[in-house]
Amino acid sequence: MMREVRQPHAGPGWSELASSRDGYAAVLDPGDRVGAKNTLIDRVHRRVLARVLSPLAGMSVVDFGCGTGRLTEWMAAQGADVTGVDVTREMLQRARAAVPRAHFYEIDGFSLPLEAATQDAIVSVYVLQYYVGDDDAMAALLSEFQRVLKPGGRVVAIEQASEGDIGRGASISGYRDALIAAGYGGVSSRPVRLGDSRFTRWVERWPQLADRVSALPSLIVREAQRTPSSALTGERYADALFLAGV
Repeated sequence: MMREVRQPHAGPGWSELASSRDGYAAVLDPGDRVGAKNTLIDRVHRRVLARVLSPLAGMSVVDFGCGTGRLTEWMAAQGADVTGVDVTREMLQRARAAVPRAHFYEIDGFSLPLEAATQDAIVSVYVLQYYVGDDDAMAALLSEFQRVLKPGGRVVAIEQASEGDIGRGASISGYRDALIAAGYGGVSSRPVRLGDSRFTRWVERWPQLADRVSALPSLIVREAQRTPSSALTGERYADALFLAGV
């Protein structure tokens, strides 16, 4: 039976985003018309993922909620055997065109078309937040991840987390507790980007910095890691990296 996967909390749905937004705006900040902010966010995500997944060459990886193939393309270029899955057909159409070397499947959001114990890692970015409000849905999803991961495999997720109520996702401890409750080991987390980073504001003012300043992703990660989770109240949030093993 198909289970419902929540759409974005406000604004266009996934199908409309896939057809009406170019570049990273379909899967990151749809309001970034210039593209510099999203380019910087993408650089931060790749930097963080590279640190924990390297070397990707030869790995079997699931890009869960792959969208238009933003990270699928990067991981495949590093030599990984990537399977991208998503609930939105229009997103997958764009992903297939962008990354012909990867494998793509439309899913119901809870079942993966993969054999048991075949994957080295599952990468999920900005997707678990659409499950975290439903304990049964989150438990079912994390159980499915465990089924397809090899012994020693890992879930690597980046999620927007806040101690306040921003209308999506959960606190850092909320995501971490869900992984522990599902039976994962070695669960760890750390913030990697503040939603209101001063470096992002720089790039929004001077878009050329997004590509030209090589140190920006490192500065953004350092800024986030120096900010206590207790400061993430009200509308403040951070992208947080979560690692969990089977």
